[in-house]
Amino acid sequence: MAVYPGVALLKQYIKTLVANDSIFPDVIPRQYGHEFSRAELQAIYYSLFLIMDRAKSESNQLLMARFKTLDEPYINLHWFLFDFWQELVPLITQHAKRHQLVLN
Repeated sequence: MAVYPGVALLKQYIKTLVANDSIFPDVIPRQYGHEFSRAELQAIYYSLFLIMDRAKSESNQLLMARFKTLDEPYINLHWFLFDFWQELVPLITQHAKRHQLVLN
């Protein structure tokens, strides 16, 4: 069960870009030719915005600084995620686990 549709889209977007089977094994990447819509990219960006609240540690300062520089977030989002997916995966996982506990 998805916690928030944007988080599920974020996982799928990362899985589609990075295409690593060990990342989010329960998520299927988007097939070639099926682009993410502007509304989906907005939901992904909003989910990242919420997850960035969990990144407030000294080890994630570069991550946070780069996120704040996304002028056109829907255009540059893929570059940000490509650069920082490894740092984001644990934050996304923690976020999803916290919300699953709240829902249960």
